[in-house]
Amino acid sequence: MKNVCILFFLILCNVVNAQIINFPDANFKNALVNTKCVDTNGDGTPDADADLNNDGEIDVSEAKIIDNLNVEQANIANLEGINHFISLTDLRCGFNRLESLNVQGLTNLKYIFCNVNILTSLNVQGLANLF
Repeated sequence: MKNVCILFFLILCNVVNAQIINFPDANFKNALVNTKCVDTNGDGTPDADADLNNDGEIDVSEAKIIDNLNVEQANIANLEGINHFISLTDLRCGFNRLESLNVQGLTNLKYIFCNVNILTSLNVQGLANLF
């Protein structure tokens, strides 16, 4: 019984301390929560959504462990919130409605595929490893 109480307390603390990320673009959040957009096994094909704990939200702890994200063809106009995905090495966001993209601070990022958008601004400042 004591172990069950400790486990419940730890789960409660984790839920209370979870910092939910605000995604102003509903299509971006929908893509993260309801589509296979994360490659979890490294084969280059998305096989899971980004909502790893299945609570309908993306919190900072979920975002920071994702390294490969594919949100192509999701009618996204704004990727605000992407800066929380600090482990990203590969971002695929082509075939959307993005006018600007700011990936400053995503220092692990090596690949950005953002073709077929309407980009007028792309901020990759501080990214030395881009190919």
